Amino acid sequence: MKSLKTDGIQKLDIVYTRPENGGTRVYKTFTEADDVQAVLNILQGAGLQAAEKQEPTGGWTLLVRIWPVAQANEIPEPLLISSVGDTEVHIGSYAYTAKSAAYFADLLALFESSAAEEKPYT
Repeated sequence: MKSLKTDGIQKLDIVYTRPENGGTRVYKTFTEADDVQAVLNILQGAGLQAAEKQEPTGGWTLLVRIWPVAQANEIPEPLLISSVGDTEVHIGSYAYTAKSAAYFADLLALFESSAAEEKPYT
């Protein structure tokens, strides 16, 4: 995974499926540079390696949408990173395996502890 820098990112969203209440999806939007950098550090420390399987599986437990800064007349498209299970990670339509599930726990801890307002995701 190529290195991501905060100066090219305007915001990012973390969308999480809570297992209680029938799998309610909630999200928070992060715009503070320190929060954005914290998420990028977690993702870059995950030790992602290309998996044998390239077809994404259905469903996800955590999704990170990274919104780039708009360039000229271009409408920015988010980079989508989703976690399925403990170590399966999808970036766009490609599957990767993380070296451990610790990155997932770190992302959830950041999500839960952040002061950003939590909203329902529909």
